[in-house]
Amino acid sequence: MVLDVAYVGNKGTHLQILADYNQAAPCLLATVTLCNAATNGTYQARRPVSTFGDIEVAYGGGSSSYNSLQVKLEKRAGALYVLNSFTYSRTYDLSSGHLETSNGDNSRVNYANSRNDYGPSGYDQPLANTTSIVYDLPYGHGRRYGNSSNAISNTLLGGWQITTVNTMTSGLPLNLNYSSSATASNSTGPLYTTDLVTFRPQHLIGTPIVAPASNRVKTATALTGYLPRTSYDFPSYALYGNTTPYGNVSRNIIRSYAFFQTDLGVHKDFPLWNDASKFEFRAEAFNVLNKVNYQAPDGNISNGSFGNITSAYPARQLLLAAKVIF
Repeated sequence: MVLDVAYVGNKGTHLQILADYNQAAPCLLATVTLCNAATNGTYQARRPVSTFGDIEVAYGGGSSSYNSLQVKLEKRAGALYVLNSFTYSRTYDLSSGHLETSNGDNSRVNYANSRNDYGPSGYDQPLANTTSIVYDLPYGHGRRYGNSSNAISNTLLGGWQITTVNTMTSGLPLNLNYSSSATASNSTGPLYTTDLVTFRPQHLIGTPIVAPASNRVKTATALTGYLPRTSYDFPSYALYGNTTPYGNVSRNIIRSYAFFQTDLGVHKDFPLWNDASKFEFRAEAFNVLNKVNYQAPDGNISNGSFGNITSAYPARQLLLAAKVIF
């Protein structure tokens, strides 16, 4: 038996991030009409280069931090092999890469205040535990039972192997956002600055960030009520004193449901005409317990489906595979 305990961490500085160099300054007047009447009040006039639209730039302004406790336990005992890998980690950055943004996250930052985008990475999953087991069933030639069995019994019943993999992880982060409000998210809004970033809403003080479990309702197509719409609003200078299109919600503040899955497989090699030839058979069941693993809820407060979960990871899947090796 081997136990391995380690700390693993890294720090990234001057990482490449994306932004709109021509990002407009917000207008802090109460209405669109007042903004348009003011000097440099329109959206295009508020851009640094008013004769251009978006100017996307890549610059070394990014940073990241990863810290983890990693524990591995490995046991070999004859026909039984067990490997358990556990990780507790946290990872933060200003923006994740293009292929690592999910659930409303964005690889582009607010050029005027990129530090405000610092938060959990799009792939941050604090807890991850994987248990793998391989067990050679004790029947057949060269095994504890059936060592002297006839060829037919050994071919049909001997030499089977069972494998199982159990995976448990924390849910992925969810970045709350909005997309259609005259307050900020279209080019006529006084707080609107650019179409390259993801604007986050205003959380109303004293209201729950995530709805109580009793408010969630499971239907045939969705799990509704995961997030309470009454807890969030669009940023407003007049109502909440917002000076940017970003509310007081930090990036990737919500976490979706945890993930649990057990996979099971059976395997056997059948001898053929010589020692170098064999018929390999494998049967596998992914998510053998048919556990429902919900994906993230809709995190856009502009949508009528905000807070509802309408998708899940695959249900039980069965696989039969065979091949001849010669």
